[in-house]
Amino acid sequence: MLLRNEIKPGDDKNVFEILSSTNFFRTDEIEVAVSLLDPNEYNFVFLEENDKTIGFTCYGLIPCTLHSFDLYWIAVHQDYQGKGYGKILLQETEKLVEEAKGKNVYIETSSQPLYLSTRKFYEKQGYVLEAVIKEFYNDNDDKCIYSKRLFK
Repeated sequence: MLLRNEIKPGDDKNVFEILSSTNFFRTDEIEVAVSLLDPNEYNFVFLEENDKTIGFTCYGLIPCTLHSFDLYWIAVHQDYQGKGYGKILLQETEKLVEEAKGKNVYIETSSQPLYLSTRKFYEKQGYVLEAVIKEFYNDNDDKCIYSKRLFK
């Protein structure tokens, strides 16, 4: 297993393949994730197993804050889910946020039943549901905002 922070040629295809494999995201959502592969704007953690990129996170300092970070994306290829890779990616991301003097991490996700396992994963990792914005994404699809304080 290898964790890396640098963006390499081919990561656009890796991100596309990982997100497509999960069957969670629409094409337009996947295109947004791929478009974020700009090292001057966003931070990434990639997870490789046997020279194959199997997961990633995308995160960054929230504009106009001093120590609050958004976790924009976290995903593990469907073939590798349920093996602890998501936890490894999240813990590495939190470590890097702390090293950058970050104190808070925020994550948003959908309230749809498809995302129940995602919400439970965040809660298991110590994230707290801070807010629900009704019908944010679509009718009957609320935005759930989770947070975790890294420094006590």
